[in-house]
Amino acid sequence: HLLDEDCKLKHVFDTGDSCHYYHEHLKVDGTMVLVDILLSPIKDENGQVTHVVEALRDITEIVEMQRELIVERDRARQYLDVAGVLIVAIDPNQKVILINQKGCKILGYTEDEIVGKNWFDFFIPKKKIKEVKSVFNRIIRGETENAEYNENPVVNKSGEERIIAWHNTLLKDEEGKILGTLSSGEDVTKRKQVEEELKKLNLELEGKVYEKTKELQERISELERFHDATIDRELRMKE
Repeated sequence: HLLDEDCKLKHVFDTGDSCHYYHEHLKVDGTMVLVDILLSPIKDENGQVTHVVEALRDITEIVEMQRELIVERDRARQYLDVAGVLIVAIDPNQKVILINQKGCKILGYTEDEIVGKNWFDFFIPKKKIKEVKSVFNRIIRGETENAEYNENPVVNKSGEERIIAWHNTLLKDEEGKILGTLSSGEDVTKRKQVEEELKKLNLELEGKVYEKTKELQERISELERFHDATIDRELRMKE
């Protein structure tokens, strides 16, 4: 370490530039700490380095907190990626700040191709962009609270539309300021297709039942007329 520091000191003296680096230091009690070190030159009136000031800061706890945050972030990411639904976070500027693997699969893009893009301009069908943007902007402004659930299509890389059933929530900071939206979406395209087919079949069935009922009623009316005519003829014969 002393040799390494001597090299850095020499660099500062030779170049007149500051030097910033990290060093693991073994304390007397045997614990290892990470030290943030800054070497700053002091120059005379001719610009020559005469002294170097060394500033040290123990950043062990900060680094440990960062590591814990990374672990928590990665764990949260794993939870998102194993989810069976599309999960996407959108900031107030309408840009994607997070999407899980299911979302990437549905859209047909990689995460890098999606994050940072305007969600509505890139992943909503053109005919729906204006309408969906308008709803999003009202939510971001806090003008509506009735958008917890909605259904709207997305368009994937191949140009195919998929119908998504969305559950939405707002992301807020500690002061209640809206930071964006977090949405989970289920691809209900096949279910909607089945529902449409069932609706079509029901309409066809209702039409057939109506026609059969009408035909039966006409047949009954014919039988009644025939019966009445038969009775009238028998009565006249008896007279």
